[in-house]
Amino acid sequence: GHSQRTRPQSRQRPSDGAPTGLHRSHAETPRTIAVRGTGKVGTALGTKLTSTGHDVVYGSREPSDAAQTFSLRKALDSADVVITAVPGTEVVTMLEAIGDDVLGDKIVLDPSAAFTPEMAMAYPGDSVGQRVQARFPKARVVKTLNTMNFTIMVDPMSSVSQATVFVSGDDAR
Repeated sequence: GHSQRTRPQSRQRPSDGAPTGLHRSHAETPRTIAVRGTGKVGTALGTKLTSTGHDVVYGSREPSDAAQTFSLRKALDSADVVITAVPGTEVVTMLEAIGDDVLGDKIVLDPSAAFTPEMAMAYPGDSVGQRVQARFPKARVVKTLNTMNFTIMVDPMSSVSQATVFVSGDDAR
């Protein structure tokens, strides 16, 4: 499909001064979100999403007794949303290991950036989000958060009074 371009969303602090960020409105139903990756990005996003009322499970190559950390497939089984908090060059391969049957038409939020070991762009003229969408056409891929540090991902208003977060994808829902 063709990429749908949307205007960047700008968020300002509410009148009470509370930071906006990865929070949900009171009318939104909590989701089950599988975060693939337990490093800085995955942990920061998972912690913030849990604090806003979402159920978060972690998918890891090495499941552990840590709270809500499962195999990749098990983490995705009950999830509505998948966050790919792994290096961009590993995203497609990681999702292929999980399988089309488990991924289905889930929302895939991809905050990754794909760099080579020399810190050059791994896919010039292409993106991880486009590669995921091409490989998994039923998935509802959202590319976002890849232009900022993980601390800004969870609290974009911490250092500025206005923030712009780019969001792109083909799904109008």
